[in-house]
Amino acid sequence: MSRQTPDYGLDAGAAVRAMFIVGPAAAIGGFLIVRWTLSRHLGLAYTLQIFGFCCLILATLMFASSRFGKLHARDRILARLKLRGDETVLDVGCGHGLLLIAAAKLLPRGHAVGIDLWSQWQQSDNSREATLRNAALEGVADRVSVHDGDMRKMPFADRSFDAVTIAFGIRNVARIEAALAEAFRVLKIGGKFVCLEFSAVDVPGLDRLYELYSVNVIPALGRVVAGDAESYRYLVESIRRFPSPQAFEVMLRAAGFARVTHKIMTGGIVALHSGWRL
Repeated sequence: MSRQTPDYGLDAGAAVRAMFIVGPAAAIGGFLIVRWTLSRHLGLAYTLQIFGFCCLILATLMFASSRFGKLHARDRILARLKLRGDETVLDVGCGHGLLLIAAAKLLPRGHAVGIDLWSQWQQSDNSREATLRNAALEGVADRVSVHDGDMRKMPFADRSFDAVTIAFGIRNVARIEAALAEAFRVLKIGGKFVCLEFSAVDVPGLDRLYELYSVNVIPALGRVVAGDAESYRYLVESIRRFPSPQAFEVMLRAAGFARVTHKIMTGGIVALHSGWRL
């Protein structure tokens, strides 16, 4: 009997799977058109080939980000927390529990709590049951609990947690200020808040390429491979609308956090923010 392994989900799984199917089909179709029609439909053939290769490249990047990039991001957040092992940690927007369960492994005398609205769009099979199943498979079920809830109005008492984390979730909130106020409210005095979120690319040349790609390519691919351009346009717009790292620092201070800092990562694509309740 094979041992079950945890499944931490594939971001935009339906789109990734569709692109891995559509990409090769389009590229092969382009080659066949060139072979069978010679020069009569070269424009169509080259368009199909370029589209197919773009699908494959994007699907590969998204798959690698889900399977490997998030591990690096998780480790950076946990390193910033510097846990002793006896704390109570809250992971907001915990999803399948990648960060939540990793924190629980570092808490032999503590507890990790997750909260989520369990959106199915960004991650398939996103549910309390899936997260608890992963915790059991990782051997930390007794140190993990999960709750349904909105980060703007969380069902926890004041000053309940030693640390609060949010990874790639706060940009989806309509009122960021309310979410930050809640994170501050549930933190104990001396508690730390760490948030990882997308940011604006600040590498010359790469910023324009990223803008062109995100505004024009991602929604188009979403329409073709998933039949849903609007959801992918929302993804792009939510990243574009999110405050700059400097502006987000101002929001953190306004919520009450002290010793606020941020660190730019991956050429500015993401930023790691932190602050304390003192």
